[in-house]
Amino acid sequence: MERLALGTAALESVSSGLKPTASEAQGSRAVADPLHAAVLSGNATAGRGQDGVLYCFDFGNNQGSVAPGFERISRVYCSPRFLWITKVDDSTTRLDNPDPLLRSFIRGHRGEFWMGLDDGDYRVTLIMADSEEVEGPFDIYVQDRLVKSGVVTKPGDVLKLMFPAKIVDEKLKVRFEAQAGSYFVLNELILEGPPHKAARRLFAQAPPDYLPTVEEVYREGNMATRETLRQYCDWLLNRRMPNGFIGDYESHGTSTSYWWYTTAYPVRTWLAGYDILRNPAYLDAAVNILDKLVAEQLPNGGWAQVYRNQPTKEMTQAEINDIVKHHWENLADIGSIVTALAIACRYVPASRRRVYLEAARRFCDDWAPKWQQASGGFTNGLENGVPQTVVYSSATGTEAAAFAAVYAVTRNPEYLERAQRAAEFLLDNWKSDGRPICHPDPSEKLGKPYVAPETQFGAEYYYHEGILFVYHQTRDRRFRAKVKRVYDWAINGEQGLLAALGERPWWPLQDTWDNSKMAGMPQVFLAYQGMASSPTMERVIGLARRFLCTSQFAQRIGIMVDEPDLPWGGHSLQSWAGCSVAATGFAGLSVAQMTKPGIIYLS
Repeated sequence: MERLALGTAALESVSSGLKPTASEAQGSRAVADPLHAAVLSGNATAGRGQDGVLYCFDFGNNQGSVAPGFERISRVYCSPRFLWITKVDDSTTRLDNPDPLLRSFIRGHRGEFWMGLDDGDYRVTLIMADSEEVEGPFDIYVQDRLVKSGVVTKPGDVLKLMFPAKIVDEKLKVRFEAQAGSYFVLNELILEGPPHKAARRLFAQAPPDYLPTVEEVYREGNMATRETLRQYCDWLLNRRMPNGFIGDYESHGTSTSYWWYTTAYPVRTWLAGYDILRNPAYLDAAVNILDKLVAEQLPNGGWAQVYRNQPTKEMTQAEINDIVKHHWENLADIGSIVTALAIACRYVPASRRRVYLEAARRFCDDWAPKWQQASGGFTNGLENGVPQTVVYSSATGTEAAAFAAVYAVTRNPEYLERAQRAAEFLLDNWKSDGRPICHPDPSEKLGKPYVAPETQFGAEYYYHEGILFVYHQTRDRRFRAKVKRVYDWAINGEQGLLAALGERPWWPLQDTWDNSKMAGMPQVFLAYQGMASSPTMERVIGLARRFLCTSQFAQRIGIMVDEPDLPWGGHSLQSWAGCSVAATGFAGLSVAQMTKPGIIYLS
């Protein structure tokens, strides 16, 4: 075991030989499938350096910065070539650590990481550290062989362990098993081997993890948005669960979290589908889950973060108190579903409309306003029963949309005023180079604002949704001019959306969570085309339309991806289908807006 401090100089020596390979070999697992710039759309770290370094992985969540020369791997599925097949935790960070290698890590009681590789002899280097807590003891297995037992990391130390790995079945397996009550920790993995060796797809049925070319999209892309919207709506009908839920979910062993926010966008897609296609099955499906939402509203006017499938009126006071004191009533998630509830008021009969409006008004009058700060931004409400006091940009975006949507169906000017104040906060936190200033949840980046990359779509989509819903509802010329000015930056800035797009037909692929929100980002181009029409906007919107309306392309970001049969089974963020229901909902709003401009904003 080697203990060392690993800083920038050491990092540069590790990654100095990284050079992209030349081409992608597609097909079955019998064919080499190397990572390179075309595969990961510019984010690859595969190489053929003389020092033998092939891949450098930096583990942790996607909110933190990535060590230079490394590829970030979170717990969420990103590629069929490498992934965690077990549930691990990437939420803990040490963002005040000056060493970029030590700020993030994966930890857990048990974890197993797979990577598809050509057969051959390799060397695996594992870097493990937690600057604040003791981790371990834990055991490490490589290719199912115990290579080190009783590993312990102490604050201030960095462990670097190197092991040989002989691959005979085109799969590298590294497993960690902690003793009872302990955790393993893994910051980085560096793989060395012969320069001609290359990554392979572990799962042939997974969608490609690289973008098509512009030429392919023009040649093979479909433009039929109405038919695509129908396909999305029908696919979502088939994804309803026996318990009545529609959305994505995550199992925790003895319990399952059914996230309300993942319900919001399929429901809005159904509502748009009903409006455009006049299929009553879509409205019926939306009403079924929204009736359950209304029945689960809490006495304080809010909602729990997750679907219970139990009306509040059937709960005891002790059960209600438990939710309020120990669970999440977070505005970021609930704002999304309240927006869907308000939009449904345009389509349901008067009797149901009264019920929906009463629930929406209770939320907007009794619960959400208490979390809006003087700046206009919203905090995230309650997290594990703890009142949040710091502005959270994602919550501000979803609340701006929710209040604007409730205004649209009530015409109560107080709701529009709150929505516009929230949107103004977001606009005031945008840089002229195109990047937003993110005010994160306190659990992320120590809660400190930071300048986010324009491609942090997992959060940024919600900023745009809030701003644009207000833009489509207000008549305030000053506000609308401000949106135009900031969108000039967001789209045309040197680090804006067009710069991130480059010459590609779509933005670089990320993990399945960020990819799902990416499906909604064409809505920004559509809105901007109405502010400042240009041939460039026509071109990128045309490419986005072809991309979303062609399943062989759309599946690459999780749209209409069926549940795969994986060794560990079940719906999981470790799968390319982990956010497929939400992704199809986000995409549905984009194609609906392409079909009938203004529909998704009730304008």
